Amino acid sequence: MIAAGYRCNAQEGTVSGVVQGIAFRLTLPPAEQTAARLEMSASIPEKQLPALVRRLEGDYPGVTAEPYRFGILLTFPQSGEATAASVTALLEASAQAALKNVGAAHDEKFEDYGEPVYVYLRGAAGALLGALVGALPWLLFQGGWFSVWLGALVSTASFFGYRLFKGAHHTGFAAGCILTFSLLALLGAEFFSYFSSFWSSGEYAGIGEVLAAIGRYVTAVGLPEFLGSMAVGMAFGLLGLFSIRKYISIYTHEPRFLRRRKERKKPRGGK
Repeated sequence: MIAAGYRCNAQEGTVSGVVQGIAFRLTLPPAEQTAARLEMSASIPEKQLPALVRRLEGDYPGVTAEPYRFGILLTFPQSGEATAASVTALLEASAQAALKNVGAAHDEKFEDYGEPVYVYLRGAAGALLGALVGALPWLLFQGGWFSVWLGALVSTASFFGYRLFKGAHHTGFAAGCILTFSLLALLGAEFFSYFSSFWSSGEYAGIGEVLAAIGRYVTAVGLPEFLGSMAVGMAFGLLGLFSIRKYISIYTHEPRFLRRRKERKKPRGGK
């Protein structure tokens, strides 16, 4: 377990660290005890715990879950000797189940966190800026079928922009912003590449004529042909969004104390 990057205490029989973004502390039982205890820093309401147990009891019969300190406590009846492989599998399964139940419980508790409207606007601005930055490689390569994989970069950059601007901790809103602005950024980059190509030809006197020429081109070749490579780029953008869904969930489900606004310090003298 130490080789896997976890901290171990042989005297106390504990393994601790972070698995899939969740801090944990696992206490393995000595011979005279019958259950392993897994503490996890996942904020899950008590009424969601039965669903968490159902996700685990197929592989770990008799598992129980209860609120504990700032997270939850899972108790696993002892079944055979603990090995590095079995402990790793238990940690991964527990983290996956916890993340699914965290997501289900978060929306109903969200209003209690009271994030103001400007936090949503700030996140949307960050997602837009990130998508525009992520679309630059697509624009530089002038789109095309050989560069459709760059669409995945757009959604990834959009998420990092959302997180950098400290957007609202709401999974649906974050994913919606990232998806919407990623598609718009790809569409804008594709249109700009056509605009640049037509303009640089020198055949048109003004912007209006260029736009009219693009319109005639779209009519001639058809919209599917016009947006062909971009559509595949959008598919790669969705693939990129799917691949980072775990990191979106980790950000949007940060503990409440991490997102509190700092109180202003009172001046000396109480004034």
